[in-house]
Amino acid sequence: MKMHFSYGWLNLLFFSLISPSFADSTELSNVVTIAGYDIPKMVETSEKGLFVELINEAGRRAGYQVKVNVLPAKRAVVQFRKGLYDGMFPMTGTFRPVIEGPRTHTMYIKRTFAFVREGADIPTSIDELKNYTVGLNAQYDNDERLLNNDQIKFVWGNDDIAMMKMLAAQRFYTFIVEERSGLKALKNANVNNITYNSDYPLTETEAYVLFQNTDRGELIALNISRAMAQMKADGSFARIMRLGH
Repeated sequence: MKMHFSYGWLNLLFFSLISPSFADSTELSNVVTIAGYDIPKMVETSEKGLFVELINEAGRRAGYQVKVNVLPAKRAVVQFRKGLYDGMFPMTGTFRPVIEGPRTHTMYIKRTFAFVREGADIPTSIDELKNYTVGLNAQYDNDERLLNNDQIKFVWGNDDIAMMKMLAAQRFYTFIVEERSGLKALKNANVNNITYNSDYPLTETEAYVLFQNTDRGELIALNISRAMAQMKADGSFARIMRLGH
């Protein structure tokens, strides 16, 4: 009795044997597309940014070719919802409206701080923002605990550098922004009368990659999470993030 084996089956068997640490993904495309939105230092271009470097390395270890496309935040959400991308990042638990789907391990703890003009009192909690005018970047998924406080007046913008310049010009009392993004914007805004207190984050939220709520999305999230765990264990994850200081 003759047995017939297809080349595809043999390839599947081969790769499953040489890659035991990851769930099998060989029957799927190895190209993983991710929609990102601009965050200084974190996601700047398709090839530049700490998160971009992290996901590229994790994807490589998991056997994927990752392709990141940086879009305006709202367009990234719309196109991800339409299924035009496998994943979207960075996502957090504060993102609204909620998008269901498998996620990776935590990439980063997003901490936001109150940047103020030198000499002003620095708010150390959301409660201390009451009755102040607060600048926020509308491109970010700002925390609902902040947004739902009806005793805070908001001034909205779309660019961190412009917001820092507005803060220096006294257009609002404080600019709430993620620490590294804020520091880079401060440097590029070429203003020197702004400060913050790094000991008092106003919010802390996990950031991660979200994938489509499909079998393929589940598989990619699993494989990339395992790769990220390897990176954390061998120190490469921390080395990449330290480069951003």
